[in-house]
Amino acid sequence: ADMFGGLDIDCIASVLVGGIALQGGRGSPIQAAFGAVLIALLQNYMLLMSVSTGIRFVVVGGMVAAATTVFQVLQARAR
Repeated sequence: ADMFGGLDIDCIASVLVGGIALQGGRGSPIQAAFGAVLIALLQNYMLLMSVSTGIRFVVVGGMVAAATTVFQVLQARAR
């Protein structure tokens, strides 16, 4: 059984949405906390709207993909 109940994708999403670079060297705990609050609000809203678990994973995964894309574009512009 999964000890964390699927929280692993939420943790990764929180970090990425907060703007933390997975390669390291960029970001702050404040940004990670902002990402965690944003993901928690989104998850809570979807739970209150009775969105199925599968759809919730897709939405959070989409946020991870979007955050990664935005980070890569911003990093490419900085070069």
